[in-house]
Amino acid sequence: MRILTVGDSWTYGTNSSNPQMMSWPAQMSRKYGVNVVNLASPGSSNHRAARITVEELCRDSAYDWVIFPLVPASRTEVLCNGKWKYVWPTLWNNDKVSEVYHEFWHSWNDVQQTIMTSFWFIHAISSMVPNIYI
Repeated sequence: MRILTVGDSWTYGTNSSNPQMMSWPAQMSRKYGVNVVNLASPGSSNHRAARITVEELCRDSAYDWVIFPLVPASRTEVLCNGKWKYVWPTLWNNDKVSEVYHEFWHSWNDVQQTIMTSFWFIHAISSMVPNIYI
């Protein structure tokens, strides 16, 4: 069995003694004897996780499961000068992109964004992988 995991620092294993050995995907791999590919990244947004998952499944569709833990909805990303910039409007990052985004951020958008991202994600990959766990 082959499993793809995506997400933020919790899935990545940040603050563990050894993220490659102590993250929950690594422990799941050892405990159940399955092949787990962990593409999580600290600070990741749901949009980033969805994008990375779709890109990975387009490259390699031989996964039996995708595990997609939802991260705080207020995290987002914007394309700034050709690079993806993570923005978490509830924190102050002291840069212009974060400042502008923070000024126009509304919590209701988080709920709508999470719902729409989840529906888009499920629809996008449902034909690529048999099992999705969100």
